[in-house]
Amino acid sequence: MRKTGLQIPKMKRMLKLYSIRAFPRNSPPREVAWAVFWGVWIGVMPTIGIAIPLTLLVCWLFKIPKAPGVAASFVAIPPTLFSFFYPLGYWIGQVLLDPVAVDINLLDEVKSISYQNIGVKLSMLINQASPHLLAFLIGMLIVASITATIFWFVAYYVVQQKRKLQRSISKGPM
Repeated sequence: MRKTGLQIPKMKRMLKLYSIRAFPRNSPPREVAWAVFWGVWIGVMPTIGIAIPLTLLVCWLFKIPKAPGVAASFVAIPPTLFSFFYPLGYWIGQVLLDPVAVDINLLDEVKSISYQNIGVKLSMLINQASPHLLAFLIGMLIVASITATIFWFVAYYVVQQKRKLQRSISKGPM
């Protein structure tokens, strides 16, 4: 494919346009804070694999900047999810709901599954695990909401301070 002189500037213009749309310079602090809130909330919830598209969708629906939301969703990467957020969410859910302890050897149950008893075995596993799954989800709602709220305040403060600094620099020395 042959490149002409007109294609390169057009590409640069397109990249600049998309970067301005993705990283709005004059977004109000509240909009940026809400984008960060939703990015963190969606990222912390068990949405592995769909967190970024879901964050983009929510930011688009609420007409808030997408880039801060997507960047904030990376607070919940696998090391933080599996070592901090998920155990904390499950622990909080257990404290609140106190699900009945399940005495089951999962490996033996899975090994004993056959074509004749697959429905019975899966039904038994789902019935016994459902209180723990509910505890996990309720705990994760709480953890995600608290974490996202903290990040909302931090983002609001940071953007507000950045705007003040920009205004003082633009005024120049007096």
